[in-house]
Amino acid sequence: MDCNARIKQLLKSNGVRYEAQTHTVAYTAQRVAESEHISGWNLAKVVIGITDTRMIMFVVPTPLHLNLTKAARAAGVDEVSLASEAEFESVFPDCEAGAMPPFGGLYGLPTFVDSGLAQQDGLVFQAGSHTETIKVRTADYLRLSGAVVADLVASPGPEQHRSGLLTESPRR
Repeated sequence: MDCNARIKQLLKSNGVRYEAQTHTVAYTAQRVAESEHISGWNLAKVVIGITDTRMIMFVVPTPLHLNLTKAARAAGVDEVSLASEAEFESVFPDCEAGAMPPFGGLYGLPTFVDSGLAQQDGLVFQAGSHTETIKVRTADYLRLSGAVVADLVASPGPEQHRSGLLTESPRR
């Protein structure tokens, strides 16, 4: 079963209403938001972090970047670095590279979602391909994903760029 069918089955079996969309091929979260004609604040961007012992899924709003210090604190580890596609591709065998849905539990990964994204009424996420998204109520996403809500992002600003606290997810 491919990722898209797997996510839809999860949603249906839990009585969650959703909207499935298709769009032109888009390889970055910002391009997905543009293709879907939605605000990036409602698009869940998946970033895979890696510690010395495991991979962790972080879910943040598209316009913002994962703050690695905050991510490590949320995960209860000393340090988190960004995983490359080569490092995490095999963890998501039913997804196109870089188009993972924000359900780390389906792949054995702990999942953390940014508190700002968790406050949105609804969110949109990639559903395993570079052409498909799914929209759900945020409350339903949080319930099904088991994601831990935490402060994960850095607000863009010159100080953070200079200090190295602001990091970007790997290019897709």
